[in-house]
Amino acid sequence: MREVLGYVQYNSEDLLEEMRQQSERALAEGSISLDESQRLLQNYEASLSRYTYLS
Repeated sequence: MREVLGYVQYNSEDLLEEMRQQSERALAEGSISLDESQRLLQNYEASLSRYTYLS
């Protein structure tokens, strides 16, 4: 997936950092729990490493 994102001018590390920041804001606001935040980031990072039929 990271390779495909690169083809369309997206940096997977930037996307992950943005998701991390949004997760931290939601955690600070009480919108999500710490466990939810951790699972969200783990799943998001794992999805960036998955195979896609385009790569």
